[in-house]
Amino acid sequence: MSNDTKVKNEKNKKEKKEVSKEETRKTQEKIILVTRIVGVSFFVIGLLIIFITAIIRGRSVEPKEDVIIFESSAESIALYPEDKNILEDEYLVLNNIDEFNNFINHIDEWYNESLSNYSVVVSEYDNLDDVRKQELIDEYKTLNDGRYKKLKQLIGDTEINENTFSKNAVIVVEDITSHMVLQNYTLNDICLNEGKLNIYINKDVVGVVGDITSSLYFIELDKSYVENNIVINVSTDNNSEPGVDYKPIIYIYPEKEMDVNVRLGYSNLLTVSYPKYESGWNVHALKDGTLIDKDTNRELYALYYESINKLGFKVEEDGFVVRGSDSASFLEDKLSILGLNSKEINEFIIYWLPILESNKYNYIRFASMNEINENMPLDIDPKPDSVIRVLMTFKGLENEIKIDEQVLTPVVRNGYSVVEWGGTIIK
Repeated sequence: MSNDTKVKNEKNKKEKKEVSKEETRKTQEKIILVTRIVGVSFFVIGLLIIFITAIIRGRSVEPKEDVIIFESSAESIALYPEDKNILEDEYLVLNNIDEFNNFINHIDEWYNESLSNYSVVVSEYDNLDDVRKQELIDEYKTLNDGRYKKLKQLIGDTEINENTFSKNAVIVVEDITSHMVLQNYTLNDICLNEGKLNIYINKDVVGVVGDITSSLYFIELDKSYVENNIVINVSTDNNSEPGVDYKPIIYIYPEKEMDVNVRLGYSNLLTVSYPKYESGWNVHALKDGTLIDKDTNRELYALYYESINKLGFKVEEDGFVVRGSDSASFLEDKLSILGLNSKEINEFIIYWLPILESNKYNYIRFASMNEINENMPLDIDPKPDSVIRVLMTFKGLENEIKIDEQVLTPVVRNGYSVVEWGGTIIK
């Protein structure tokens, strides 16, 4: 083979390699381009999905502010007989100041109706004379008149006036809470969704009180939003950590009539009290246990408060495991050992029995005097001869557990005595 032929063949091979490299380069560029196009396409599709989802789900509407009027409890705004609502429906839309004023008048009518209904019920008590019936009606009127005035004041503090309705409307929402202490409301979100205005509200509740209570709050929004179908969504958190000491009742039994001052060591932890606890309670105590509140001259049979626990009560190595259906007989026996008399035992059982019987089993342990005093110090002047404090800690159980039985030391009251009972749920 001649040299010219060899050179020519080498040249052809080189050219073929270069052509092959160029084709490979172009192929890689095409792959990169296609990959980029696919990537961008997926990105765009993703954005469209997010956008469409947002449209489907609706859009959030920022409320002007949390405009909750008040939180009610047994000692503040429990105005009406059971199952009596302020609002006939779940909510009410007020479009102008006249409608707002009419709503206030509606509350006037509702309060008067409540008092009238109570009077009718009392009049049918066959075992009471007319004097006692009138006393009950007067007591109801005095108590609820004060609560009613507080409600009116709270509504007045909303600063809703004629200017409010130039662009906005006001949604009045009522929430009914049964036998719970209300701690906090949060207006979480207001969202337009498929033509509906969804209002999401969360409430924290703690403990048990004796009344069904009502809370009102006003939500101020642009009128265009209020034109939508409104759906109220209320969720409930039972948030009792670190625990609440429920229903402590303090009885005072002097040997002679005397003025007594009662102070609680951690008054900052109180969630509710009656009479209203300020710097202490000042009462005139009669020998039969009747108390006269020196600030209001109102007759009482006990002092009442509820408070957040200082201690974290838990299931211990000792205590009692009691079938729910056996709760009444168990309490009759153990509370007698702890020094409560028949009236006090009766009131304790009436309060706690519905809760205990709703559980299949209950773990029950009575806190020691040292634990009770550490949880809520109690200072009484003049100092009593005997102080009995009972705090039942308990937890509902599905099945029995094995623990040591708590040893209770019999308590005897002597002379001038003070007695307190309460309970707390172990979480």
